[in-house]
Amino acid sequence: MNRIDSITFDIHREQINFNFLKFIERNELDQETGETKTWYVLNTKYKKIGLNQIVINDRNCSIQMSSKFIPELYYEMININTVLRYMNELLSLNIIQFDINSVIENSIVRTVDITNNLVVENVEEYITDLSIFRINDKFKFENVKNQTLIYKTSKSRNNERIVLYNKYPELRKKDNEEFRKLIDIKPFKNILRIETRLVNFKPIREYLNIPENKLIHILNSTANVNYNSFSKITNINNIDIEILNNLKQLINMRDSKQRSAIEKRAGQLTIIKMLNSDIGLINLFIDRNCSKKSNNSAIKREYKQLIKSLNDQSLNDSIDKKVNQIKEMLLVA
Repeated sequence: MNRIDSITFDIHREQINFNFLKFIERNELDQETGETKTWYVLNTKYKKIGLNQIVINDRNCSIQMSSKFIPELYYEMININTVLRYMNELLSLNIIQFDINSVIENSIVRTVDITNNLVVENVEEYITDLSIFRINDKFKFENVKNQTLIYKTSKSRNNERIVLYNKYPELRKKDNEEFRKLIDIKPFKNILRIETRLVNFKPIREYLNIPENKLIHILNSTANVNYNSFSKITNINNIDIEILNNLKQLINMRDSKQRSAIEKRAGQLTIIKMLNSDIGLINLFIDRNCSKKSNNSAIKREYKQLIKSLNDQSLNDSIDKKVNQIKEMLLVA
């Protein structure tokens, strides 16, 4: 079942009534026709958290809202089981009136964020490991900031965006201060959130495998959007997973060490691999052509510690393991 974190949908103007007193009238002269266009924008003082905007013109009523609109449903978000509650909550504000069933069946979706909350042991570690996939040339890797990864498709005309981020620190940001008063954020401590943002009609139909951009089709879609999106990001068939794990190790080292120190360590790792972690053989290599007065005990201890750290690294920590875990979670989400 697909869950929606945010959505923009259009209702035909004839299907709604609205309270003029809660809207601000806007006017603009059309230079080509000489006619004045008029539309109405919801007054800021009537907005609430999760209800981002309502714009009404002579053809449509466009509503932009998010799952924050009903705080107790924020974890579950907007889906086929909760959509009626979201629509009823919207009606309860006495801003606009409409027939709920008709809106669900006929409204046209312009943008949608398909979202999953994945429970993992160490979100920050997953984010660090998954940042490796910036090398996928089918996606533009935008940045790694505040434990957030953003991938954009190379087809810029479609503007699809896939985001993976640590949900807990995001909720602790200042701009969520008011929302935190409405929910308990502790359940989000171990949440890795993945979102596929679709902003054009054609990608929405393609990703969700639906014939039309109607809300009912999106809610009923059985396409596993985030599984498919994540699979595309992590599909790097021409690169050995061992290379990715090595790259991860180098990146982690680069955060705290100079390049020369890393190059030294890389040489040590190569020697360990060549001699199959046999400390006796490594000692022979170290002592080779050294005078009897040479004291190589420090470097030998360094090799022993390095071998121990390599042995302590669990295969479960590999990037490949994490990718497969996420896919498994998305399959049953």
